[in-house]
Amino acid sequence: MQGIISLSLISIRAPFREIPRVYMALHLYTSAEPVNCMDDLTVEQVIAFHKQVIGTDGGDDRLFSEASLHQMVFLANRMDDVHTRAALALYSLVAYPAFRDGNGRTAQLVAEMILFNNGYTLEECDDEMTALVQGILSFTVEQVDVEEWLRSHVKKTSGHISFLRG
Repeated sequence: MQGIISLSLISIRAPFREIPRVYMALHLYTSAEPVNCMDDLTVEQVIAFHKQVIGTDGGDDRLFSEASLHQMVFLANRMDDVHTRAALALYSLVAYPAFRDGNGRTAQLVAEMILFNNGYTLEECDDEMTALVQGILSFTVEQVDVEEWLRSHVKKTSGHISFLRG
């Protein structure tokens, strides 16, 4: 599966799983200063990720609950710990859907971006992530469980991304 990432006047087609990395790389390349998305998570970013998910996988792209979306962003931005922030975003978007379709996929992408922007990568574990999302949907998994799962499935990246402009 592939998605298209657009930032300013640049568009790149990339595998869906690589969207967080490519988005951050583009953002770093086009920004004068490094950006920490933990502090900058916005409703607009989440909507852009959702559009990428729907554009890639299909589905209804309409907003279902703007209040749920704003609440998730507000609460996520109040979290100091990256794992807690990513867990809150993942749990909230799945348990309290903001969109008609694609909430789980969008939640995963947002959580991965939060982790990636703070020096972590999520291990390849699609089946476990699917089970986690199903548990959230059935209310058998709580936010604290998501945080614990994320902590055990991420690894710290070495160094930082740097790009030369030319």
